[in-house]
Amino acid sequence: MSGRQSRRWGTYKKTTVEECFILPGRKLLRACFFRMNIGSSLISYSNLPTGRQISLRWSVKPGSSGAPHEIELHFTIINLGGRQSTVQKVMIQETVSNDGRRHYWFSCPLSRSGVSCGRRARKLYLPPSKMEFGCRDCYELTYLSRQERIKPIFS
Repeated sequence: MSGRQSRRWGTYKKTTVEECFILPGRKLLRACFFRMNIGSSLISYSNLPTGRQISLRWSVKPGSSGAPHEIELHFTIINLGGRQSTVQKVMIQETVSNDGRRHYWFSCPLSRSGVSCGRRARKLYLPPSKMEFGCRDCYELTYLSRQERIKPIFS
């Protein structure tokens, strides 16, 4: 196994979750629905490993009679190259557990090969070179611990 994507020689590195901005579904969606916060809110945070900052404002639009809810993300990314602003709409899926509790999920807004992903996700990720939030599968993200070399116990 050789070439550009060979992991054996350490020449290929996937983007990790730790490098991305993470939109936490559980906290965000509970705050929106349990407090009936149908207006908009603002958060801002930095990603220290990449040096990027994001300012994110969201607004939740309730679906009409059985239609899914929608969350509209307005975000500005500040990095060394300047500022970039964009708007993204994400559908929200609702499931009901056996004990009757409601659970809210993001529906991945990205498309792969022309087909909408639509995967249910607790978190959406924004990799360093992208301008849209998406699920781990669409961006083929991995964890940093999966890329670290295993040191032998006995050497």
